Amino acid sequence: MEAQLLAAILAFASAVGLFFIGKQLEHRSVNKAILAEIDRLIEIIARHEVWWGNCIEHRSSASRPLFPFSTDIYDKLASNIGVVDGAHVAQVARFFGYVKFLNAYQRQQRTFKDDPEALTRFAWSYLGSLRTCLRDYDGAFDAAFMRYDIR
Repeated sequence: MEAQLLAAILAFASAVGLFFIGKQLEHRSVNKAILAEIDRLIEIIARHEVWWGNCIEHRSSASRPLFPFSTDIYDKLASNIGVVDGAHVAQVARFFGYVKFLNAYQRQQRTFKDDPEALTRFAWSYLGSLRTCLRDYDGAFDAAFMRYDIR
């Protein structure tokens, strides 16, 4: 009887331990995936900012379509935002909020297609928004990238 009780206690303790290890691995995976997407987006936004600036310089921004920044990983994992590292969760939410703003702002370009002056103002304003994003977030996640082996 004692052996059966000991076996049951060990089985229960093992199950609880495995559950918590699994949850910890899940939390790490969610954090790593979201941070990897942030790293990718910051790099893409930086390249896009240079490209858009060149388009303005060469007066060709009006003819350039804008494509939304993909946030597929965040969109799929947003319901798990509670497992994002507490030290970064607010910053992660603000960053993706800004990316969603950029995507919405891009859609406004076509509303100015018949107004060259408005399109020029849009081009400069959009460039400013890209620069604001980079100023606010480029480097902001470096500690998290290091902690989760992103870079």
